[in-house]
Amino acid sequence: MQSIVFQEEQQFRQPWISLGIGASLLGLLPLWYGVYQQLVEGIPWGDNPTSDDVLVLITTGMTGLILGVMVLFVKSRLVVTIGSEGIEYRFFPFHRRIHTVPWSEIGNAYVRTYRPIVEYGGWGIRYGLRGKAYNVSGNQGLQLELKNGKKVLFGTQQPQEMETAVKQSLKTQGTSR
Repeated sequence: MQSIVFQEEQQFRQPWISLGIGASLLGLLPLWYGVYQQLVEGIPWGDNPTSDDVLVLITTGMTGLILGVMVLFVKSRLVVTIGSEGIEYRFFPFHRRIHTVPWSEIGNAYVRTYRPIVEYGGWGIRYGLRGKAYNVSGNQGLQLELKNGKKVLFGTQQPQEMETAVKQSLKTQGTSR
């Protein structure tokens, strides 16, 4: 069992995400009005109205899609744990289990400032020219350079604490990277 030195859990909580989802939901109001007008008032909606079934299917489908994206953002979380055995991570709900990068596979580990959009194309589970990134927000991350040549970055909102934990864990391993 791994002893934990540091653990951080992050979630998507950026205001622009809430604004985007809210705007999308507001954009559905005309569709819902069309459903009301056509089904309740019996007035065909639009110049070339579709059947009641198709109108309801499109409206509920779009609403379900937007609500599904909203739930995905609310439920998503990145958990990174630095411990005696290595670095564990899980990006729920995309990872069903915890993944571990053992210290023995890490050639170098350090906290750095990065450019999420330029280097990785944004936030989430991302692939870029500088390797793979798991990030939720911000521009600080733990950069791992693995012995096999691959690179992995974990975003953090607590860069100093994460860097201290990495140094402490590497010291415990008897190596300095």
